[in-house]
Amino acid sequence: MRLDLLRRDDLRNRQHADRGALRARRGDYEGARDDFARAGEGREARWNRAALAVLASVAATPGLPDAGVLREARASAGEPNAYWSEHTIGRLLWTALVERARTRGANASAACLDERVLRAAEAELEFHTFWDRALVVHGYASLGMKSEAATAAAPLAVELIEALAQEPALAGPAGAELREPLDEAARAANPMEARSAIAVLLAREDLKHYRVPCLACGRGSLGVDAVEDRAGAGEESDVPAVDPATGDLVG
Repeated sequence: MRLDLLRRDDLRNRQHADRGALRARRGDYEGARDDFARAGEGREARWNRAALAVLASVAATPGLPDAGVLREARASAGEPNAYWSEHTIGRLLWTALVERARTRGANASAACLDERVLRAAEAELEFHTFWDRALVVHGYASLGMKSEAATAAAPLAVELIEALAQEPALAGPAGAELREPLDEAARAANPMEARSAIAVLLAREDLKHYRVPCLACGRGSLGVDAVEDRAGAGEESDVPAVDPATGDLVG
């Protein structure tokens, strides 16, 4: 009997969560709030209530949601996780504000307000991971905010280039011809100069297949022959090809 009651409660919670999500999607925030309030105290239910508070505030407030709303939403959502696919209040807020800015059209005053709000919303992101910073770059770029996009992208690109230059395949003599364009890109004054610097690398067929020079022989390379998301490609493999007669790497 006890198990039956638990199952019934769980089913009822999921029904309220599902209906609340549908109501929230069509802008019925009051109805969604009522459903989410009766969806239990599980992690998903608490996140739904927190997310609804943020989305409703973004919809009702021309600027940045009130700090108290965000504080309460974070408390309801619980400890955030930096993993790239995890939901956080800061990531949700940024995404919602970018979407709002896209739908406001060409109104000059609204655009100016959105730009100020987005600059402030950067500080609401809980983490500084690659994915969070890429989210910011994408948001600015999608709205045509070139200066802000470049400011956010430049240090991220330099960090990635410097990390790539430290990879073992580029550290030895065989990687010298690859390192030079990367070093030039890291020193570039703007994104176009950096893009021009690495154009020679982007044009190389071996690097298109994620292949890098072999430090052991200085001649061959290690990598994959194909990837599944490319038209006509076969199975992906990271196993070097070996000549059966000599045992030498031939990939």
